Amino acid sequence: MGSIYIPNAGSHNIYHFLIYMISTLEKVSIPINNIYIDMSNSYFEKNHNFVIEILSILYPQSKVYNINNPPPNVYILAKHTLTDFDNDKEKYHNTYKYLTSIFIPHIEKYIINNKYSKRIYISRDDSIYRKVLNEFEIMNHLEPQGFQKITLTGLPLLEQMAIFYNAEVIISVHGAALVNTLFCKKGTRVIELNTEFLSTKKHFEDIAEYCNLNYSRYKNTTSVHNHDLMANNLIINDIESLYSII
Repeated sequence: MGSIYIPNAGSHNIYHFLIYMISTLEKVSIPINNIYIDMSNSYFEKNHNFVIEILSILYPQSKVYNINNPPPNVYILAKHTLTDFDNDKEKYHNTYKYLTSIFIPHIEKYIINNKYSKRIYISRDDSIYRKVLNEFEIMNHLEPQGFQKITLTGLPLLEQMAIFYNAEVIISVHGAALVNTLFCKKGTRVIELNTEFLSTKKHFEDIAEYCNLNYSRYKNTTSVHNHDLMANNLIINDIESLYSII
């Protein structure tokens, strides 16, 4: 029985999963068709469908077995300690290159027809933090300009990627969903809504630089709910000024 060690700590969202976990698999060669997932990995447990979807791309002949009944001679995807890249831009960019080479060919074949606008507003209205509290007002301004509000939770991973791939303008609060900007076309307009505190987080600016996106931050916001700075919800103070930078 073989093992592949995948990070567990901090792997609670799609950013960590793609950037840190999938990059771990880059140099792994699996000579057999059976893969067993250790469901004690919290991300696997919560996002089982995403894991299966990605494994079917990375290892098309693989099968995923329940932890309670693993067959013999399988490889185990098991939890391990998460290690980031210590701000090593070269390592991040190598990972971006790896991820785009894997997924873009699949995204290009993923048909979403005209289900989604090319101007999208990514909502976190199903989250307990980093929500835009006056989102209704924002959409009253953005919808007449062709924007569609999209909540990504529950959508297949390739569908999420395809939404970004087909978009021309994306507005979103700082959050893991913006890892999908990796799959945007060159020149896509990306506006990240954040606070002064969140503006120190450069994850998505770096992706935008790598992918040659038209990226900017919008910080004309008020933060509320201060028990945790990362958990702040937002109020957009001047909605017309948001539209003026699109």
